[in-house]
Amino acid sequence: TVLYGQWGFGGRTAFSGGSSKHPALPEDAAGEGFWRHDVAFSARLFYGPPGTGKSLAAQAIGFEVGRALKVVNAANVVDKYVGETGKNIEKVFAEARAMEAILVFDEAEGLFGRRNADASSSVDKHANLDSGLLLYWLEHYPGLCILTTNAKDAIDSAFFRRFRFMVEHANDRLRLCLVETRAKLWESSLPKQAPRASDVDFQALASEFEKFAGGDIQNAVIRAASRAALRPDDGKRWICMADLREAARTESNKADESLQRLYT
Repeated sequence: TVLYGQWGFGGRTAFSGGSSKHPALPEDAAGEGFWRHDVAFSARLFYGPPGTGKSLAAQAIGFEVGRALKVVNAANVVDKYVGETGKNIEKVFAEARAMEAILVFDEAEGLFGRRNADASSSVDKHANLDSGLLLYWLEHYPGLCILTTNAKDAIDSAFFRRFRFMVEHANDRLRLCLVETRAKLWESSLPKQAPRASDVDFQALASEFEKFAGGDIQNAVIRAASRAALRPDDGKRWICMADLREAARTESNKADESLQRLYT
């Protein structure tokens, strides 16, 4: 296709969507001393709104220490059949250990949620047992374990004592960054081989959409590029400022609608 082939968008996804597949790193890049059996409390919690770089930060750590990432959507570990969730938990940790990988639980609130203190049904009792199993593995997993979540308050407080670090990816610090930084994000999100009109002004976009994080920017760029690529006239298939501005406004309206649904 034009967009993902000629224009260089192949393999790009919005930061806010995340990805469960990351390339394995060469073994000779392994971080010295990373895989140790005396590691305690090696878990980290990254929390904050979507699009603020939680998954990207986990991936950056993997490259920095020279380890592959095993990314698991926490909700997919939960099984409706009693006892199966515990088996899935043990399988995930065993596979990560065999890979000597950094284990990342995406949307962690789906698995690490609050326990039921008044558990009476077998389902609730097994859910509490699963939490106990997670607490054990967070303490004894010999590698690095990272949890990412948009809903920190939904996670059982017992897990907080197992985190060596809890890192907030906040709107105030990341979204309201310097104009120059946002302008670079706009520019880097648009592949160099993608045709662009001379009126494209990344500085203006950065100033106009000052609350945009990386995920918002990349979503808007892909939306604008899609619009340009679908024009029937080949001579007009250029990404222009109007495309980017309209796509950004659409992305901004989506965020506003999400907030309205959240608080109504």
